[in-house]
Amino acid sequence: TAFGIAMTVAVFAGVLSLRAGFEQLYKARGDATIAVYMRPGAMSEGESAIPREQTEILVKERPEIERDAAGRPLAAAEVFLAVYMEKLAGGTTNTPLRGVQPASIALQGDRLRLVEGRWLEFGTNEVVVGRPLTTRMRGCELGGTIVLNMTPFLVVGVFEHPGAEGGEIWGDAERFLDALDRTLFSRVVARVE
Repeated sequence: TAFGIAMTVAVFAGVLSLRAGFEQLYKARGDATIAVYMRPGAMSEGESAIPREQTEILVKERPEIERDAAGRPLAAAEVFLAVYMEKLAGGTTNTPLRGVQPASIALQGDRLRLVEGRWLEFGTNEVVVGRPLTTRMRGCELGGTIVLNMTPFLVVGVFEHPGAEGGEIWGDAERFLDALDRTLFSRVVARVE
């Protein structure tokens, strides 16, 4: 009898766990007013590659992209890639980098929150890191230095984000492209009407 009751409780707990998992899986996420433009055929931003000229056309000429009070488009070209970095516990692992523009931060709204330090100054070799990286990756603490292809980047801030972006290193897109000897952006993100 005790075993039967225990099995019934276990099955009931399993069904409730499945239900909670499905609710989480199908819960509305993101923002319907944010559009992400990638290369045709790309299944992820890691596979996407957009030349500078095309990103400028997307940002400046798409009629659905909202504009701020000064008439500037609320859009940003971003670069995304992963580099090997040393873990504090030893060994190396892929760490995601996101090259951003000023509009990238504004488009995140309340989801993105600075918790330590300050935001990066664009045009410089400064980065901000997601909070989880500060305890896992070497050089990701506030005031630390991250070296990308012989170019040092100073960590000036730590941020929190509830999505996957919360585990990334963010820096100026142009500085990342220069340091990593790349010419292509990964995506354009924009607020649309």
